[in-house]
Amino acid sequence: MGDPGRRGHLARWRPLLTALVLSAAFAYLGVALASDWHSLRQHRWSIHWGRWALSLVLAGGWFALRGLLWQSLLRSFGHPLHFREAFRMWALSELGRYLPGSVWYALGRGHLAAEKGIGAAVTFTCMALELSLVLLGAALISIAGFGAASDSGRPLLVAAPVLLVLALALVQPRVLRAVFRSTGRTVPERLPGVRKLLGTLLLSGVLWLVMGLSFAVFASSLVPLPWSRWPAAGSAYAASWAIGFLAIVSPGGLGVRESVLTALLRPLMPAGSAVVVALGSRVWITVAEALGALLALWIGRTSARETESKT
Repeated sequence: MGDPGRRGHLARWRPLLTALVLSAAFAYLGVALASDWHSLRQHRWSIHWGRWALSLVLAGGWFALRGLLWQSLLRSFGHPLHFREAFRMWALSELGRYLPGSVWYALGRGHLAAEKGIGAAVTFTCMALELSLVLLGAALISIAGFGAASDSGRPLLVAAPVLLVLALALVQPRVLRAVFRSTGRTVPERLPGVRKLLGTLLLSGVLWLVMGLSFAVFASSLVPLPWSRWPAAGSAYAASWAIGFLAIVSPGGLGVRESVLTALLRPLMPAGSAVVVALGSRVWITVAEALGALLALWIGRTSARETESKT
C-alpha cells in the first residue's frame, strides 16, 4: 500500500526535482546548439511539407494502433468494446500526462472505463499490461535499430533475448496472479490466455515500427537523412520516448525526451540539427495528439447523439 508519510515527503521534493531535471535537460540542449551555432546560421532551413504531412498521417497510425492495443487488452479480459469507444477512452485519458503529477491519466482512464461498466481491477490491470508492452516494444525496436545501424551497436543485440523472455513471462497468467498477490491488489476474476496476450505483444512491436517510420519521415522533412539512417533515427525516438515516459518528474517527459533524442541523433546528423529535430518533434507529436483528442471528442459527441436517437 505504501507509506503515506513517505509519499508526502516525496511530493514536497517533487517541484525541486522537476526544476532540476528540466534545467539540466535544457542546459544540455543549449550547449548542443551553441557547439554547432556557426553551421546552423549558415544552413538554409526549409521544410519538405509533403514528408511532414506524411509523417503526421503515419503518426496517426501509431495512435490508432495504441487504441487497438487498448481494445485488445480489454477484450482479452472479457470486455469487448467497439474500436471507436476504446480509442476515445485511450486518447482522452492520455492528455492527462501533460498535467503535473503521474496519476491524472490513470484516474481519467478509470473514470471513462467505469462509464462502460469496467471495474477498477480490470482497468488498471490492462493499463499496467499496456504500458509494460509498449515499453518493452520500444526497448526491442531501439536495440534492433541500433544493433543493425553500426558494428559498435551490435553488442546491444545480446539484450534482445533477455527482453523477449521478460515479455513472454509478462503474458503468463500465473505471473500476473503472483504480481497482484505480492502487491496486495485485487486479482481480476478473469485472466486472458497466453495466445491472446501474445497477440498484444506482437501488436506493440508493430506500433513501434509505425512510429519509428513516422519519426524518420518527419526528421527527413527538416534535415537531409539518408535511407540507411532511418532505422537508427526511429530507434532513437523509441528510446527517447521510453526514457521520457519513465521520467515521471517531468510532465509528458518534457525536456528529458528532447535531450535524450538529441544525444541519440548526434551520430546521425550535426549537433545543431539534432536539437532542431528533437525540439521540432515535440511540436509534431503534440499536433498529432491534438488531432487525436479532437477525433476522440467527436466520437464522444457522435455516440451521445446515437444514444439519444435510440431513446
